[in-house]
Amino acid sequence: MKRIQNYLTQNPCYQQGKPLIPSCIQIHSIGIPQPRAERIMENWNRPEANAMVHAILEANGTVYEIMEYNKCPWADKGYANRHAIAFEMTEPDTIRYTEGAVWEEREDGSHTQAHVLGTYRTAVEYTAYLCKKFNLDPLGRTKDNVPIVFSHNEGSLLGISSNHSDPAHLWKVYGLNMEQFRKDVKNLLENGKVPEIEALPIPPAPSRNDYQTGQNYCLLANMCVRIGPGTEYRRKAYKELTSDGQKNDRDKNGCLEKGTTVTCQEIAKAGNEIWIRIPSGWICAENAGTVYVKNEAGGTALSEQGKNSWVRELQHQLNLQFSAGLAEDGIAGSETLAACITCRPGARGEITRLIQSKVGSTADGIWGNNTTAAVRAYQSTHGLTADGIVGKNTWRAMLGL
Repeated sequence: MKRIQNYLTQNPCYQQGKPLIPSCIQIHSIGIPQPRAERIMENWNRPEANAMVHAILEANGTVYEIMEYNKCPWADKGYANRHAIAFEMTEPDTIRYTEGAVWEEREDGSHTQAHVLGTYRTAVEYTAYLCKKFNLDPLGRTKDNVPIVFSHNEGSLLGISSNHSDPAHLWKVYGLNMEQFRKDVKNLLENGKVPEIEALPIPPAPSRNDYQTGQNYCLLANMCVRIGPGTEYRRKAYKELTSDGQKNDRDKNGCLEKGTTVTCQEIAKAGNEIWIRIPSGWICAENAGTVYVKNEAGGTALSEQGKNSWVRELQHQLNLQFSAGLAEDGIAGSETLAACITCRPGARGEITRLIQSKVGSTADGIWGNNTTAAVRAYQSTHGLTADGIVGKNTWRAMLGL
């Protein structure tokens, strides 16, 4: 890693100089196909700029430090702006954004992969440097129960950041995630070794020609139904499915169950994903080489879900998002309760969706006024303080403890 100091003194955030005492680190990906930090710095070092972080990272191991660590950033319009050191990773110029965070490959994929893995390595080294400098534990949490090292996407899921999906929108294609990232940082701090990241096989680009309208497909996994072709579109609620769809959604959470047969009515490509429209809405048929449907009449036999599928999914999300280390056995206990985070209005994501399904609100993963009202009603019914915030006592009731 090579650190180069180049403060952007013309940036209004830099000039504002709001004091910061760092308690955490937030990771961003720039969101445009620009591999050169210099170009980004040129754009940000202007009086009219509206974004600012502490550093910009390139794939070759170079870190440009653009603001002192004792100044608050303009990073996520939320928690990080008050508490975090924030940095951006550059992105390869061999991708093209089509809508929101959805992107597609422009070449054969090798350059994109090399850049993403390169910025990942740089980010591991730089985060380890920051953790050592400020005595932060990469596997720990702040006093607000926020991961000390978290991504913009994780902040969005927690309801403490603006609604972004970086860097997961790039990392997931190559098997990278925040759970492993934090472990790699910890390993570097303890053993002094930069992780050897295996160059994963470049996933084949899916083709719309692999799917046909009018064809029946059998679901190979439980699949949520969305209103449009991509994860940027909201999930449908149970009541929005067709009557046939509702018959194949025993948990009433807007997800069709494994083994359900669906008819393809329309096909759409979104980056490395293929989506098909079925009578109930849109489902993902293929993502980065992983296929979720098969071209055969599979009947509507449902997979066995176990009576505690809600608990199992909660355990899975806590492990995925917060490295909770829980056994995903669907058995509620003290360890699951201890891992549950405090959730409040404004939160987004899968844990919010699970709360909504439990309290009887529309399970769209977005915590608005209706969800708050439903939470308060649930709390009143269970003899709890009806504050509309899901803390330990409310989680205990939901888990049946």
